Amino acid sequence: MILLLELRYRDAHRSFLPDGHAWWRRDADGKILPGWEEGGYLQLAVSNPEFRDHVAKRAEAAVASGVVDGIMLDWWRDDEDRLSLVKDIRSRIGDDTLILANANDLTTPRTAPFINGYFMECYRSQTAADWNRIATTLVWAEGNLRPPRINCLETNRATEISFSRSEACPGRVGGTAPLPRRRCRKGCSPIARCGDSRRSVAVWILSWSCMGDREHLRERPGAMSRDTPPSGPLRVALLAGVAYFCCMSVAHFWGLKYPLLFVYYDVPFHAYQDKIIAFAVVAYICLFANAAMHRTGVLAAVMALGVTVLGLSAVNLSDALAEVLDGRSTRAYWIQTALLAGYLVVLLGLYGVDMKAAQTRQ
Repeated sequence: MILLLELRYRDAHRSFLPDGHAWWRRDADGKILPGWEEGGYLQLAVSNPEFRDHVAKRAEAAVASGVVDGIMLDWWRDDEDRLSLVKDIRSRIGDDTLILANANDLTTPRTAPFINGYFMECYRSQTAADWNRIATTLVWAEGNLRPPRINCLETNRATEISFSRSEACPGRVGGTAPLPRRRCRKGCSPIARCGDSRRSVAVWILSWSCMGDREHLRERPGAMSRDTPPSGPLRVALLAGVAYFCCMSVAHFWGLKYPLLFVYYDVPFHAYQDKIIAFAVVAYICLFANAAMHRTGVLAAVMALGVTVLGLSAVNLSDALAEVLDGRSTRAYWIQTALLAGYLVVLLGLYGVDMKAAQTRQ
């Protein structure tokens, strides 16, 4: 499931800002302009650079919380103010975070490079001309918006019984998949996802401006930030550990006596003992794979590696090993132990940088 947060920027409830605030949009006579009529909302001054910066900071804070995968921007048009806004938002939330914009059945060439998908709230969908326009816009969006693309299509349809609404997502050749319109307790509405992925996945849009969602997020600052995947460099380092321990397991199972894969490669051994080690190493593989997917698992993997380094050091100094070596040097074992210790230090350093960056984003 993909969770997006609707970020109010065009209009909001009158309680959103204090009376007389400079961020309300006004006409030439200084009167605040009405926004969404059904909700009694008032328009916000998206032309104000300070307000746009505030919106971008809210987007950054929401993404840094770990609760959502991206943001949704309603009332989208291709004007200069929105271009400046989406550029600022994209610079703050990064390249990989999703941005969904409600452009209805319109295209937005100027802001397209910053947006991953349209939420096409197509209230004009009763005639063949309407559907032709919608299809043209959707095809354009699939080819011109930022990947990964998450274009969503919401249509209105009239039936003999009542006038109802449905969401649909164009999938492969063969048409659309309508979904029932629902409302959940937190004001979320399910939207079918489509785009690059060749399969439909649920996308939920969480409105920050209604039914207590702002308070809900405030009560959980950073609730999932530690359970998100670690940053790129740390994740690569952990995946390298997965690959290394996979090779070590294979080497022990088949008795391939190579340094690094087999620390004590030139001492007497029993094949069944090596196979036991091969299966035990699977625990390291799982630890490091889990850490690469969840930041909360990094410390467990690092601690396991630290205990291993201490254990190898103790073995290198032991009388039992000296007796087996019969006067031979332990240098090769110490070199391998030092390399594992160096890997441990790298992981600790990257983990520190990753956690500091996460705290800074919050």
